[in-house]
Amino acid sequence: MNDAGGKLTELQIMAAASSTLVENGYRQSPAPLGEEWTAQFARVFEDPYSVVAVAVFPTWAELKDQWTAAQASLISAMSQSISSADPKVWEGYLVLLTPSTAGTDRAILDSIRRDTSRTRKLVATGEELRRVVDIEEILGPLLPLEANAQDLMIPEDPLESLASLPAVRGIPLAAIERVVDAFRNQQPILERLNRAGGNG
Repeated sequence: MNDAGGKLTELQIMAAASSTLVENGYRQSPAPLGEEWTAQFARVFEDPYSVVAVAVFPTWAELKDQWTAAQASLISAMSQSISSADPKVWEGYLVLLTPSTAGTDRAILDSIRRDTSRTRKLVATGEELRRVVDIEEILGPLLPLEANAQDLMIPEDPLESLASLPAVRGIPLAAIERVVDAFRNQQPILERLNRAGGNG
């Protein structure tokens, strides 16, 4: 695909967007976006939480003129297939992509991005879509968070590290041990500290 230089084609953009979504837990919906959209350049994907329509336009002018029609088609597809009681009905995303540039229309591009009246929008033009890897970055808000397994590891017993916290500096270690012991044994902490204070 075009990581080496030239401009990405609409087919490359759609293929990369589709594979990125599918690899991250989405499935392509058999329902088309609408009769006026070909599956080659407009597809609907869903996961348990949201519905995403990806529409790829040959030019910025077409994206600018037709994005509202794409949004209306997505809303229609969602209302036909999803019950209004399903929380997913509120999680519609419209991904609008084109290999051409917006040129001097940056204000219009930004206004489309900020428009959340019916769906949330992710919009990218040739300025942002230079390489296939750029597509995954554009779709980032729709993808699962990548968590480093090391970051998710919890110490075996967080209470063991209590004495090293800055907030407890200056508190005698014996008092900290009493608090931890009382907590573990579900005893009143202040009562345990008061009792220990009477014993020195």
